[in-house]
Amino acid sequence: MHIIISGQNFKLSDSLKKHTEEKIGKLKKYFEQINETDVVFHTDDSKEKEKKDLVEVTIWANGTTIHAEGAGQDLYCAIDVVVERLERQIKRYKEKLKTKNRRKMTETKDRAITHSIMEMEREEVEMESPQVIRARKYALKPLFIEEAAMQLKEFGREFLVFTNAETEQVNVVYKRKDGTCGLIEPER
Repeated sequence: MHIIISGQNFKLSDSLKKHTEEKIGKLKKYFEQINETDVVFHTDDSKEKEKKDLVEVTIWANGTTIHAEGAGQDLYCAIDVVVERLERQIKRYKEKLKTKNRRKMTETKDRAITHSIMEMEREEVEMESPQVIRARKYALKPLFIEEAAMQLKEFGREFLVFTNAETEQVNVVYKRKDGTCGLIEPER
């Protein structure tokens, strides 16, 4: 973290600079993304009893700017006041970031869950309504049942649709798991 310390219309003491660097350096434990800090001290030259010294601090961190001012009886008190204010602002900013990130994560989870539910519903609809993937056209040749069974084995097919030569109705011969052939014919 780069700290720029300056005094307006007066020269800063080394002990004030050191005290300021220590106090501002402690802010790093709250927020590590602090890039640069600008500290400006102002003194009130009036001859009033309650002379006040003022400190302005501007922090540039992670694309955001945090600014605070503090006043005190001397410059040391003023820097303590402003550091307390900055701590509160940084804590609030970090909490805001956490809340924003949590909200984004929740929205992302919600979108993923919604997408999963929609995908499952689509799959259920697909399972409920069977779709014809491929259709073939067969020339229905008149065959006897035995001829159809021989062609079924000869060509290595699972089934064969044919016109029964005896009944002149559409029949299906199919291969069964036990190696025999089955026949499907319409009721009369």
